[in-house]
Amino acid sequence: MPQRQRTSGPVQLIWSRGAKLSIVFRVSLADPGRLLTTKNINPDQENFGDYDPRIGYNRVWFNLMRLHRNMMPPIAAALRREGVNDPIWYEILLTIESAGSEGHMMGELEDKLFLPQYALSRHISRLVKAGLLRREYVADGRRKQRLFVTEKGMGLHQRIWPTYVKAIQAEIAPRISTDEAYSATHMLMRILYGKEPGDDIGLHSNNSK
Repeated sequence: MPQRQRTSGPVQLIWSRGAKLSIVFRVSLADPGRLLTTKNINPDQENFGDYDPRIGYNRVWFNLMRLHRNMMPPIAAALRREGVNDPIWYEILLTIESAGSEGHMMGELEDKLFLPQYALSRHISRLVKAGLLRREYVADGRRKQRLFVTEKGMGLHQRIWPTYVKAIQAEIAPRISTDEAYSATHMLMRILYGKEPGDDIGLHSNNSK
């Protein structure tokens, strides 16, 4: 039996004689054509003109990924010139050194830095090879590792911080104000943790000038 169609706004109505009315969204929540295009999109328009506010979650995700891809290369390049192969090394060294003489369990580091085991293991191996970390295996049958900063690695996070913060601020400061930076931080921490933790270690320490 032939179908008839009528389009109205974001909704396409499809029906046929004797059949129930079917409603089909012309643009699904996952439609990258709608989400990723910037053509004819006015960023000052409320909700970008999206017909469904849940599309806002998609926009957060894709813009976070794009932001990472946009800013990471110049920041990473600045740190490589200081002998630091990856920006995560700063957080690893700072976190382990802050644990003091007891060192830091590798499994706990995975949770704190949001790194999967395989990725963290690769970074730890490289830091050990560079002489910046040492590790001890805990004999409990599960090969747990306790990590320590070596004499060579001690204080390295402080020494590279001026380069790191200069690179960070060179990328972000021209784009948003300091008030906007704090507002964005509060929002991102809610997304990451489900709440705002009391401290974001290393990210607003005494080094952050």
